[in-house]
Amino acid sequence: MKGNLTEAELLAALRQGGMAKERAIKKFFYDDPTLKNEVIKFVLRHGGSSDDAKDVFHDAIIYFLKKIADEKLKDENKAKPYFMRIAHNTWFMLFRKKRNIAPELTDEPWRDDDGDLEEMAQQEHLNMALDYGLNQLEERQREILKAKYVDDLSLKEIAAKFSLANEGMAKKYLYRFKGYLREHIKKHPLYPKMVEGD
Repeated sequence: MKGNLTEAELLAALRQGGMAKERAIKKFFYDDPTLKNEVIKFVLRHGGSSDDAKDVFHDAIIYFLKKIADEKLKDENKAKPYFMRIAHNTWFMLFRKKRNIAPELTDEPWRDDDGDLEEMAQQEHLNMALDYGLNQLEERQREILKAKYVDDLSLKEIAAKFSLANEGMAKKYLYRFKGYLREHIKKHPLYPKMVEGD
């Protein structure tokens, strides 16, 4: 194989298996730095480190190869964007884990990363909008929500921790702050993409 591989050549080699597959992986993902650089730029731009970017790149390759083996990708011209969607989704999952952000805060069905390209894009949009919404809250509001949905404290424990009058007040605050979060999420530019097709 001479020069850079086309997406069609990559997929053909991957499906062929054996040495052709190994050479294609090396040539497409490692010899050509384009995709790796794109992943690094994306992760750094969205709050990650160089080490995070390297982990995301390698994990995305593994997942991409699994999808090809499962014949999830039919259009050869979509290999690169499909890989980048996987990389984006992989980073946001890692980012959320690092930040201890609970998906339950949005009342949205939580999708794992075993979906198709459209599902991964929707999850990516949700990740970004949720992070945006949380950052718009006041610190006390964010901490009370975290106490419930991340730390799994009871209403009684939340009332004691935040010096609230009683459990009823804790419940009231949780309901109110969750509503604030939803309103902030709806203001995010990506929100329309989150609800497309609903």
